Amino acid sequence: MKAIIRSAILACVMCALPMTAAAQTLKIGVVNVQEVIIKSKTGSQVFAQLKAKFEAREKQLQAQGQQLKKTNDDIMKQSSLLSQDAMKAKISEFQGAYAKYQQEMQKYQEDRMNEENKALGPLQKRMLEAAASYASKNGLSVVLDSATVPYFDPALDITKAIMADFDKGK
Repeated sequence: MKAIIRSAILACVMCALPMTAAAQTLKIGVVNVQEVIIKSKTGSQVFAQLKAKFEAREKQLQAQGQQLKKTNDDIMKQSSLLSQDAMKAKISEFQGAYAKYQQEMQKYQEDRMNEENKALGPLQKRMLEAAASYASKNGLSVVLDSATVPYFDPALDITKAIMADFDKGK
């Protein structure tokens, strides 16, 4: 029985030796993908364009929301002064306006998300190309997104280098 256990341990050690040698040649880099996409010159320009495109609509919706809040407050203040029929009419009118506001807000959010996704697709592709190019030039075996790694040595962080390559790209 002891001979079988010894043989099994020896086999495990023998199998682990080649993996240890391979692990020593593994070069890893870690990049903050979100930072590269958002803070790079290219990404900043894209997000500034998106913000400008939706800014007026967002302000209009905020104003509409504030007006609805004011209308709701007014209805509450008038509730003791108005007849039941007048109160029902005001509440019904408010509910219709609020439902319309919610629909407009949902449409705005969908439109914004669709535009962001359209803009992010090429940026993500470019990010992958920059990471692959950097890894190839610098002999890295693996490049990981820092968002997926609970801890890493800061010496492995290649975010700034990737950002530079990202901004140099097409």
